[in-house]
Amino acid sequence: MTDDYSLSRREVEMILCVRHKDGSWDPEAAANYEEFKELHKSQIEKEGADNLSLKEAYLLVMKEKSGYHRRLGPGPQPPRKGRGQCTEMRVEIAVEIQQLQQKEVALHGQVGEFQPANSELKAEIERMKSKAIERDNKVKQELIERERKHKKEAIEREKKIRAEVMEMLRNLNRGI
Repeated sequence: MTDDYSLSRREVEMILCVRHKDGSWDPEAAANYEEFKELHKSQIEKEGADNLSLKEAYLLVMKEKSGYHRRLGPGPQPPRKGRGQCTEMRVEIAVEIQQLQQKEVALHGQVGEFQPANSELKAEIERMKSKAIERDNKVKQELIERERKHKKEAIEREKKIRAEVMEMLRNLNRGI
């Protein structure tokens, strides 16, 4: 694991962080370690000594990330929202509100268009209901008239049958 040069304090710290007790390495950590070694060698070749600070080396190898990093402290701070963004948001919201109000007006117009048709349909329904009631009443009257007619015919038949039976009884009494 050690090459021709001795381990620096930085390398020892990094090895302790990424190496497991059983001697194995995390896959990403091994790649990062190799990149750190290459960076260290290139610094020594170019400048004769490794002049990069620990933080600079970490930023070059692991790239810049926001938030807290273990042993590095907090990362770069995200830019604060300025007044420009707030006004942009207000403008966007105002435009959206205006669009929604226009849609509301359009929908009210559509409702206005449908109201005459709706009232016509209601009038047609009422007319059909009244016709249905008239037909129902007419059918009921016809049924009542038929029932009266049948009763009247039944009474007349009964009277006729009684008269015939009485006539037969009289004829029988005369013949006896």
